Amino acid sequence: MSAMRVECQSLIEGCIVKKAVYSKSTRPLIPKGTIINTHHLKVLKAFLIPEVEIEAYLDNGEKFQGKEIKKRENQFNISNQTKPKSIADLYQQAVRGYARSFSRWQGGTSIHMSSLRHDSLPLLRASLEKTDWIALKLIQRDFVHDETQRAVGMGILSAFLANKLNYDHGDLLQIGIGGILANCGLAKLPPSILSKYPHLKKEEKMAYEQHPIQSYKMLKTVRTIKEGVRLGILEQHEYGDGSGYPLKLTRDKLHEFSHIYSTLETFLSLMKKENPIDALNNLNKNYRFKLNTPTLDVFTIKVMELFLGYKVILSNGQTGEISYIPSSTPTEPFLKMDHDKVLVLNSDSTINIEKFIVN
Repeated sequence: MSAMRVECQSLIEGCIVKKAVYSKSTRPLIPKGTIINTHHLKVLKAFLIPEVEIEAYLDNGEKFQGKEIKKRENQFNISNQTKPKSIADLYQQAVRGYARSFSRWQGGTSIHMSSLRHDSLPLLRASLEKTDWIALKLIQRDFVHDETQRAVGMGILSAFLANKLNYDHGDLLQIGIGGILANCGLAKLPPSILSKYPHLKKEEKMAYEQHPIQSYKMLKTVRTIKEGVRLGILEQHEYGDGSGYPLKLTRDKLHEFSHIYSTLETFLSLMKKENPIDALNNLNKNYRFKLNTPTLDVFTIKVMELFLGYKVILSNGQTGEISYIPSSTPTEPFLKMDHDKVLVLNSDSTINIEKFIVN
């Protein structure tokens, strides 16, 4: 085999590009025959290129050991058509679909809702039924692995939270799709800003903070997206105390859908450095008066309930099982310890959860 197609996250220095990579223009982003280095990896990440065709051997003659993307089976294969996809397959479909769309938006293409819905709606529907899978994704922190998975994760959590807030099925799927599209406006920013974020100069930060407006403009022409979803996306970085961006709106001027998006945007930002329970603690301690309190309360308790039954390793080296989530203090779970003892991880405790045990 002389060539193979791999996901960009699997690339390493020394890979040889077999087929030129394109994005915005007719000039290749990375020409055929290029030997991949650190700079190229950053460029591919900035442009959200999902996959690349490379030579099977590195420039030093060693065989590339990364995993190849399997070729899609013949669409006329009846057994393949009737076999239901796993939620893991649906997730990969949505992630790759978003990456392809983002690359097209960078090139000036408008949003094609039909392809986005095809790639994403099956996953949103499946995730509403398989909330244990959402728990696993949060524990593994997959939703903050990169910007593409973050977009899909934002959509999944948006639909999840809308469901827990008792929105009807049509609205919660709209809110979920809106979550995926929330940061589509980033495609209109220079790749140099995307690759440097969050380490931006003052002028670059000002440009970055305009991306919700760009997202709103891109969605303005999409008739199938409700105005409430568009407004929620525009206001996703606004805080009730007026300290957000880009419009510095206060809580009395915010659309109800923005409460969902701002809660999740802040949560996912915190999860870049923290496990989900620590992120929820941080969210409630430091952002409670910036966010919509009823929305935050529902999100906190419903996410914590996802972790019921999970075994955890504590900071003192002991292991326990999350057995009860108190409604008044959901981030202070009860743990079942050895010999039927119960440990409460309250705010006064010096013990905290270090790690989830995933079988």
